[in-house]
Amino acid sequence: MQINVSQLLQEPIGASREYKVDEVVDITGDGEGSMVKGECRLLRTQSSILTKCSFSTDIKLTCSRCLSQFGYKLSLDFEEEYVRQYGQLAMAPRGGIEIIGIAVIAFASPIKPVFRKLDYVGPDPLQAFENKRDVFFKRKWIETNVYNLQKLQCGNVIEGPAIIEGADTTVVVPDDRKVTVDEYANLIMEQL
Repeated sequence: MQINVSQLLQEPIGASREYKVDEVVDITGDGEGSMVKGECRLLRTQSSILTKCSFSTDIKLTCSRCLSQFGYKLSLDFEEEYVRQYGQLAMAPRGGIEIIGIAVIAFASPIKPVFRKLDYVGPDPLQAFENKRDVFFKRKWIETNVYNLQKLQCGNVIEGPAIIEGADTTVVVPDDRKVTVDEYANLIMEQL
């Protein structure tokens, strides 16, 4: 963003200009722009131009723990005197003022996820039973129960041999193991 202040330097002390800001800026450096909105007020003083700016934007950040994206509201307010920042020689009427960039370092507390506990239903997995299928275990075909992973409930216990099929995974339960579904829908495999 560039603001030409040459006209303001020609005016008397106390003259001011106001500018609305509504631009897309790559704040995080990831190549994606964020809409920055705000305003700048420039005031002619005896030997400088006083710049007061206020900006706000919503940026997308990535949680370093769970790698999910979340929105973060960012506000930036600053007040700077042009002569102090750029020196007396920059006060030439045709010098202008230029905001080259805005750097932001953001810190946010990670959001601790809240996991929903499932109600205990019991050990019987009958509602998740799909069918029986011959499966090759220990060099022979064995008739094996097949369960639907999405229908399993807290407390269900499945003794091997068994197959648990989900939309994106299959769990093989050998004949010397059992699987218990805990209150967070985790499958806990233990030896019988």
